[in-house]
Amino acid sequence: DTSFFYAAKSFENVGINNCIHITNAQTLNSASWDCIYLSGGDQNRLMNLSDSLGMTSVIDSLRREGVCIAGTSAGAAVMSEVMITGDQKRILEYESTYSILETENGIYGKGFGWVSNVIVDQHFIQRSRYNRAITALSEFPGKSVLGIDESTAAEVKNNQVIVHGESQVILFTASDNFENRRNKLKHPEVIMGIYAAGDTIK
Repeated sequence: DTSFFYAAKSFENVGINNCIHITNAQTLNSASWDCIYLSGGDQNRLMNLSDSLGMTSVIDSLRREGVCIAGTSAGAAVMSEVMITGDQKRILEYESTYSILETENGIYGKGFGWVSNVIVDQHFIQRSRYNRAITALSEFPGKSVLGIDESTAAEVKNNQVIVHGESQVILFTASDNFENRRNKLKHPEVIMGIYAAGDTIK
């Protein structure tokens, strides 16, 4: 309820006054939609609730029919197949970023999988989430990590990413040449691309 209140308020500030709080699959099936917006919070809880309430398959079906699916914070993290939970194996207390850069430290969940080759992270620059991006990169060969900063959007369309907003989007790529040096990550070349509003990432 709290997430919906603040999300709806943000939309109202730009003239969109017809937001509806969706809490079950029946509501999703009962009307046509221009956009499904996934609010922030805890991405693990968001996925668990979506599955238990029967909403996961309905949202996916709407997406395939051409309905825009958008999300902020946790709602962005669930877009990818591999979902960064933010938790770590070696540091039990939650950190907004990882204070270490070590092998096999990240804890991951299963997201909606609408973006299969990229792992999405959010609040990226503001919270300096570089360590956890590189950790994820090392643990999932063949995937890239897309870090989206606050007040910024990455629009995925026709296998391209278009950047919108006030800040930047960062893309991390690397070969699978990661090494374990007594749990410390080693890689001779991790590539980081920085993109701003108006840029297209192919």
